[in-house]
Amino acid sequence: MKNLWLVWLVLVALLSGCVKKTDRLARESADTTPVVDPATIYQEAINAKKEDNVYRAIYLHKKNCDMGFGESCNRLGKFYYKGTFLTQDLTKAQTFFHRACKLGSKKGCQNEGNMLRLVSQDFPAAFAVYQDNCLNDHYESCYNIAMMYSEGRGVEQSYRRAKRYFKKACDGEIKRACQMHAEMLQE
Repeated sequence: MKNLWLVWLVLVALLSGCVKKTDRLARESADTTPVVDPATIYQEAINAKKEDNVYRAIYLHKKNCDMGFGESCNRLGKFYYKGTFLTQDLTKAQTFFHRACKLGSKKGCQNEGNMLRLVSQDFPAAFAVYQDNCLNDHYESCYNIAMMYSEGRGVEQSYRRAKRYFKKACDGEIKRACQMHAEMLQE
């Protein structure tokens, strides 16, 4: 009977040690799990490009875009648009700009509007994208709306509205908007 108690005590002591070790290992592995922060991945991608590691930058932006980070989608769109690091593909560029815009990237919306206006020449669609973006205080988009009103592209020409949007863009420190607004005030 004493042997049975002795075996029992040894078994309890061993199991207790295993549980403690398992708890410690679980804590250690939890502490070393990398945090997936889109802003950090974005910065890593920017740094990789600065270090001329373009393929890593593209990989990180793609991964980040797939995780729903709009600024990375916008960067991929720019790579496809310019054809600098990837084969130029305006359709893919438009797709990435659109996705970036839907994910809340103001730059992505600006670029989507530019593609619609300058490449597809779909002025009403470009105007709609710019207008939403301008309402979110992206002043380059306000400037583009002003230009569309002043030229009558995709909208009925209206110098009054153009002046109003040039003023808003100027308030957002877009210098060429300030120049256009000043010229319109003199007329």
